[in-house]
Amino acid sequence: MTDFAKYNRSPSFRGVPFHVRVNEATGGRRNETHEYPGGERPMTEDLGRKARQIQINAFVNGQDWRKQSDALVDALEKKGPGELVHPNGKTYNVCVQTYNMHERHALFEAEFTINFIESGEQPSPMVSISLTDRLLSAAATLDIANAAEFLKIGADYVASNAAAVSGLARSVVDNFSAIIDGVQSAADSITGAIDGIAAVAMSLSDLSDNAQNLLETPGVWTARVKAATDTVIGLLPANKKNTKSVLLTASSGFDASKIDQSNTKGAQEYSAMIRTNNFNLAKAATSAAQLIAVMETDRRGDVREILDAFNDTIDTILGADIAMSPEFTTALSDLSAAASAVCNDVIAQLPEEQEITIPSPVPARVLAHKLYGDQSRYEEIANENEIPNPTFVPSGTILKVLKK
Repeated sequence: MTDFAKYNRSPSFRGVPFHVRVNEATGGRRNETHEYPGGERPMTEDLGRKARQIQINAFVNGQDWRKQSDALVDALEKKGPGELVHPNGKTYNVCVQTYNMHERHALFEAEFTINFIESGEQPSPMVSISLTDRLLSAAATLDIANAAEFLKIGADYVASNAAAVSGLARSVVDNFSAIIDGVQSAADSITGAIDGIAAVAMSLSDLSDNAQNLLETPGVWTARVKAATDTVIGLLPANKKNTKSVLLTASSGFDASKIDQSNTKGAQEYSAMIRTNNFNLAKAATSAAQLIAVMETDRRGDVREILDAFNDTIDTILGADIAMSPEFTTALSDLSAAASAVCNDVIAQLPEEQEITIPSPVPARVLAHKLYGDQSRYEEIANENEIPNPTFVPSGTILKVLKK
């Protein structure tokens, strides 16, 4: 005779165990049927899968039935989604719709009828509006201070040395162009239309081609760069990859130590090149701040990585050995503090992570089932840890995974 018990799991919700007498499930598709006047054939649209609904007739009993009952009530009334371990062996992320409790004192038992609904994927952490407003305001303030600081380069100097400055100045534009080139092939994943991507690509190309002429009026250059880069940011999904790519737009290979400062001309060139590099770095920081304000991630490590890269950029500017205005340095510090506040707020809302070492070879699906009770999450583990072959994770492999 088949022992069905071995195919079942001990049910629980948010880690609180209970027994099950009966369970039911409701699902299906969301359909919308259109019947047109004068038409003979209706048209039914399939709008996707319905959220699964689960009804469980649960009970707790024994000498401590009251304590068990109170624990289950607390779990059912807690805010937000929770993990339901179903007796069918699967794990579901669900929200509680309603529950009904019936106590049987003589039997030392409490019976529950619980209605769950599938929660599915949760949105990215919601950062306090005041924190994101502060970050965006700090970025806008730095943009203004950055443009003013760049103007100290001197229009007369740029006019006679535009060739020396333009190569470094346009590096940030060329790097933003590389980002746009990289996303054009996947335009359907961008929040803007293909036409918008093409337009900003042309704008960046024009900036790069005419950098030497535009730099003869430094104020025009800074305004044009800001307009173009702001458009790029508006087209990019706010994920770790794009945020780090934006921070790297200031990369140019510039080496200040190669400039001879022993004469007046050399000292002027050094100051001009440092201010140009600082402008690029600050422009990258304010652009990245706009993405940080709306970042989409479910990993604490990603947020920490972004914040470290962001603060490295700020520190590089502050470490430059030229005189900078108090307005500029204060704006840099304020932006760093605002970005840290947003990132720390996001981190506080995300699940904790842990490192595990695989003691023996195991498929990622099996590992996902052991960790989360959900083998479909094997892709999450494989992608985060760059596992080349998810069907075979070698022994000794160190993995970063989310705690339950």
